[in-house]
Amino acid sequence: MLINNALKWEKIKFLGKGSWGSVYLAKPAPLFSSSFPPFMALKSAVANLSSTLQLEKTILHDLKDCPEIVKCFGSDFSVENGKLVYNLLLEYANGGTLEELIERSGDRMQEWEASKYTCMLLKGLCHVHHKGYVHCDLKADNVLVFLSKQKNGELEYFLKIADFGLAKRTRCDNADDRRHNLETLLGVANYDVAIDIRSLGCIVAEMLVGKSLWCDNLQLDFMLMIMSKDDDEKWLEILPEFMSKDAKDFVRTCMTKNKNERWSGDRLLKHPFITQFVDVNLD
Repeated sequence: MLINNALKWEKIKFLGKGSWGSVYLAKPAPLFSSSFPPFMALKSAVANLSSTLQLEKTILHDLKDCPEIVKCFGSDFSVENGKLVYNLLLEYANGGTLEELIERSGDRMQEWEASKYTCMLLKGLCHVHHKGYVHCDLKADNVLVFLSKQKNGELEYFLKIADFGLAKRTRCDNADDRRHNLETLLGVANYDVAIDIRSLGCIVAEMLVGKSLWCDNLQLDFMLMIMSKDDDEKWLEILPEFMSKDAKDFVRTCMTKNKNERWSGDRLLKHPFITQFVDVNLD
């Protein structure tokens, strides 16, 4: 364990590395145990390469007080191995990511469960969009899962949107995820909130199919559909037969080629795929 007595936190273990830096499991230093949760995720990057993390901190501050957005507990600098390091303190997701949850399930989710999770994501997206931001990198791996045990002993899952390093105001110019931002590769992207809605459609389909849309033979079908000039109703034929009419229509509504025809997050919260399973509280 690496302890930095000058700071409010202590590193416990290394969790992973991304293009922006490294992430660690951390806990509050003894003098600050009452000011923070027992565990936190610590994102760190060398100071002169920390612009993405510093941008994320600014955005998370703007998006605070939304239960469906990961919380930020502040930032600071430390000196490690003779280098100045920027650190961002975030909520620690004890359930991993939505991508891992889908993989662990071993099968597709029931529609009531996918609907519940989709409602959470929509509430988070609505908050992001109402604040004038586009996430630009929404995917299952950037959705965090938080576990809590109910009185009956069953586990309850709560989803939160994370990783806002590529987020933009009103227009997104540099999203580069190959799976969910395929429009970039095709040279036809015009980024606004509609790109997040399409990404949401991919996530919903992944939950209902039980695996990424960009694997096996599904990848070719979906890529051809995105590139083709076929009517959007073709989505209803490509999506698996076991999906209900409402579920297929929800995905189609998110994936329609004309971005101006994609529903907003607020409107999607009123879609039958959501309302038949979830009592949506829009307060």
